[in-house]
Parts: sequence; structure tokens; C-alpha cells
Amino acid sequence: MSLMQEAWICDLSQQVCKQIRTSLQYANHFYPDADSLKPTNIICVVGDATTGEQFDYGRMGLQIITGQTPITAANDKWFVQSAYVASCGEANVEGDGVCPVRTGTIPGARTLVLPDVWHNQEPGKLWYGSMEVVQQWDQYLP
Repeated sequence: MSLMQEAWICDLSQQVCKQIRTSLQYANHFYPDADSLKPTNIICVVGDATTGEQFDYGRMGLQIITGQTPITAANDKWFVQSAYVASCGEANVEGDGVCPVRTGTIPGARTLVLPDVWHNQEPGKLWYGSMEVVQQWDQYLP
């Protein structure tokens, strides 16, 4: 049994219905902008540490074999591309390495884009929990 009830988007003028299959589709349909969530004050905080790129398996494989690209760097590029495509359908967008900026925001809400901030904690990289980053967004907490 699914925890999310079956939901449908219907355009009766066109006599077309489409099943909502993801939580992102659900949120975009039922909560299209900040006004739809009133009286809650919405503030979107998202990092823009990396721009995804379309992953070319053949080229990347050759670069790994020849030692031009470490396998960990190739894996990171593949992960970013996969996460971005799953969220917004495109690889070549800015985001925090997991969440693209465009899916981490909602129209009409205050938006805080944090430069060079990554989704997860790794040595040598800023992330949402880094002290200097927390100081940028904690002022918005009640």
C-alpha cells in the first residue's frame, strides 16, 4: 500500500488527466507559489556550488583509463548530472550538487542563494552547516 494517496491532475476543458507520480509533481501542482502556503513565511535557501553537465560515458571512460580524470571525479560528475536530471529534467543547471537552484525555490518566496555551498558535508567544501554559511541563513529562523 502506498503512503501517498493516488492523485490526478485533470484539465476538463481538454478532457485530459495525468497521474501525479512524484512528490515534486505533487508539490508543484498543489503548492505552485508562496501564496498557496500562506500564512507561512517561505524562505528558500539553496547553494550554487556546481553546474551540472551532460555526462558523456564514452569520453569519461577514456579519460579515466588514460588517467586524465580520477574515477572519483567522474563519479561526482555522474551523480550531479543524475540528481539534477531527476529534479528538473536538465543536467546543465546550477545547484548544490544534489538540488538544482530552480527546484530549491518557489515563486513569490524570499530566496537566498548561497555561493559555493554544497548539499553535503565534505572536507574542504562549504555546506549548509558550515559555521560561516549558517550565519547567512540562521537570521531567518523564528
